[in-house]
Amino acid sequence: MNLLSVITRGPRLAKAILTAKYVRPVPVFAQWESTYDCNMNCGFCNVKKHKRQWMPELSTERALGIIDQLAELGTAIINFSGGEPLLRKDIDQLIRHARKKNLFVFMNSNGTYVGKNFEKVLGLDLIRISIDSTEAEHDALRQCKGAYAQAVESIKILKKTGIKTMINTVVTKELDFDKWVALTELAKSLGIQIDFSLINRELQTIRNPKPSDLAEEQQNLMSDEKEFIQNVLKLKKKYGNVVASPKSYLMLIQRGGLEKIGCRNMEIAIGIKPDGSMSIPCSGFPAVTLNSDLRKAWSSKEANQARKAQGKYWFCNRCLFRCTSFATMLLDTSMLMDVIFSWRRLKN
Repeated sequence: MNLLSVITRGPRLAKAILTAKYVRPVPVFAQWESTYDCNMNCGFCNVKKHKRQWMPELSTERALGIIDQLAELGTAIINFSGGEPLLRKDIDQLIRHARKKNLFVFMNSNGTYVGKNFEKVLGLDLIRISIDSTEAEHDALRQCKGAYAQAVESIKILKKTGIKTMINTVVTKELDFDKWVALTELAKSLGIQIDFSLINRELQTIRNPKPSDLAEEQQNLMSDEKEFIQNVLKLKKKYGNVVASPKSYLMLIQRGGLEKIGCRNMEIAIGIKPDGSMSIPCSGFPAVTLNSDLRKAWSSKEANQARKAQGKYWFCNRCLFRCTSFATMLLDTSMLMDVIFSWRRLKN
């Protein structure tokens, strides 16, 4: 994200946040699961198990129309995730259209398709490439041979384009501290930042989830929260800006999650599924979905009821879902500044 980008689109972001904070709900941050197609089979992800619940995926025409609706609603940041978003053939068209609407455009990717399709991501402001351990362990965790090497090569390609690039590491209990250090050294050697995230109980691929839907495999991979905080702080002390994980995120974990701090996701964020549904109350835990005009859905009776109940659903207990946390942080000035300053560009 260069200075010109911030100058031209920053006022839109600031206005959207202030409106959401003091006037009315605005979906400043849109988390869009653009496809559930993926070439991996990660133990902490439910995508392949439940992807059929969200078929068929949106046509290009409808997807572009959703971007138009988001712009009308005041959205300032859109994050394309999946699955693997680069498996959506028209993702470059969606990126370009979002930029035309003056939005900041982010993406989460496993990095295996960037090398052959780097032209498709040229409009991005930020791309987070997943690397979860050292080479053998990363490939095993994601059940994809060569995933680590392809991700590293993709980062090298992205560095040449000028796109802000981060390593995103989902921390499992199998990641000992030596591997944390190795990943941080990798980020340092590549001249980028690394962001560590906890595995959280998530139900994002399930319509109207029940407690029995919580994935046992996911639960078994969850790491110790206190150890996670300690390790991030150790690395921040040694490596400085190489570690992007904001201290506000650590504070949220320490205090017991969004349920304790106060979730405000539905005042400032919108979750969109591959079929165009809007997630209620959030992209991580859809209790209800509305497959209709997003502008109507955002201000619907169901959405307003969910805003009153946010943080009180059965699945909100100790919620540490990263995207939901990020959205809530946008409404707290000190947390917002912490996030912004944690994303400083490293110099080679």
